[in-house]
Amino acid sequence: SNTANNFGGAIAMYDGELFVDNSIIGSTEKEHGENIAMNMGGGLYVQGGIVTIKNSEFSSNTALIGGNIYLSSDKTANITDTSIVDGNATRVNIGTDVLGGGIYVDGAKLNITGKETVISGNRAYAGAGIAIAERGYNDSEVRLSGITITENIGDLIGAIYVKQC
Repeated sequence: SNTANNFGGAIAMYDGELFVDNSIIGSTEKEHGENIAMNMGGGLYVQGGIVTIKNSEFSSNTALIGGNIYLSSDKTANITDTSIVDGNATRVNIGTDVLGGGIYVDGAKLNITGKETVISGNRAYAGAGIAIAERGYNDSEVRLSGITITENIGDLIGAIYVKQC
């Protein structure tokens, strides 16, 4: 388990290129090995750069925003045949859920594809599976193809939440 006082409990990227393949970020056991970020991106925090994730699993990570993954980039991120499960967007010290338990997208372009891609069991106040916002200067663009989104638990909205700020 890893903890960050601000961004990226396991991985934080501020530009460049990241390729994740055949990896587990977090834990397959809910009570062991989670990564925690007190602010954004419990498993992965991206602020700029190119991201490719395939044949991997992000699970049981926790952050205020983007429990498993937080993306903010003017480049495109691609996620293929990857499980994004059991993430929590929660106020780590208070216990109030917020946005994007699985994935939080802020002004980024994201393609999620592959019949093996599952977004499931994530928790948040809204957008437990995916929360999409446009808080910065870039428009968010998310494309989903052939994936499964199921059993995400949101206090307000479960699967997908889209908000223009």
